[in-house]
Amino acid sequence: YRFIVDRQWITDPSNKDSRDDGRGNINSYIRRGVATTFQLSGFTNARQVILAGEFNGWNERELVMKRTATGWELPYVLAPGNYQYKFIVDGKW
Repeated sequence: YRFIVDRQWITDPSNKDSRDDGRGNINSYIRRGVATTFQLSGFTNARQVILAGEFNGWNERELVMKRTATGWELPYVLAPGNYQYKFIVDGKW
């Protein structure tokens, strides 16, 4: 979500949680529920890893994972259900 203040879109200044929407916009977001932590072991030399799945319309830019000492991870709150997903490592599914 974002606010319009004096005709300008801004993120919520009181919410530190923000995320690129995959279209070049930064949005604030609220986490509701318990996050599922997606993890990909290895690929420590990769420049970027993206998570894409049914839960985000297979958006190839939205869910950028964070590098860890042993691979990549991203906590993400999902609605109940079963989902298919893939990782995109340096542009390759």
